[in-house]
Formats: sequence, structure tokens, C-alpha cells
Amino acid sequence: MTVDVASSLKKMFVDGKWIESESGKTFDAISPATGKTIAQVPKGTRADAQRAVEAAHKARGAMAGRFSARYRWPQAGDRSRCSIWLVAGST
Repeated sequence: MTVDVASSLKKMFVDGKWIESESGKTFDAISPATGKTIAQVPKGTRADAQRAVEAAHKARGAMAGRFSARYRWPQAGDRSRCSIWLVAGST
């Protein structure tokens, strides 16, 4: 059985919550392979984007203290990055 979540999801995931766009508007997401509408997605505003950026900065700051300098992303190898994702996903 397949659940078509994308076609019914009309909210954005920001700061750990599903929220509607400030405009309340949506637009059709079109499949480039078929030309058919595959979902209706929120039409975000600049304020929505700013809220998402602020949430990302907040999350980054919260996570930064959880890892020692040797685990910083740019210098981390594949195994270290996998460990970081596992720890981040467990919060």
C-alpha cells in the first residue's frame, strides 16, 4: 500500500513544527517527468524564509556545543559524519 503524503501536505516544517505559510497560499508542484501535479506546496513569503533561517541558526547553535572540535563537519570523515547524524537524530 502506498500513502501519497506529498499530495496532502500543505505545510512547511520549520523549527520542529508543521506550519502554514504566512500567505496561506499554495502552488502546484509539477513532476518534470510527467508534467502532472504531484503536490500542492506552501507558497512561502520572505517572512517565512526568515523564520526558517532563524530556526536553522538556532538549531546550529544548539548542536555546535555537542561536538568536540575534531568532529566539526568540514574536517570530519565519512564515519564521523555518520556518527554526528546518528547523535543529532537522537535528540
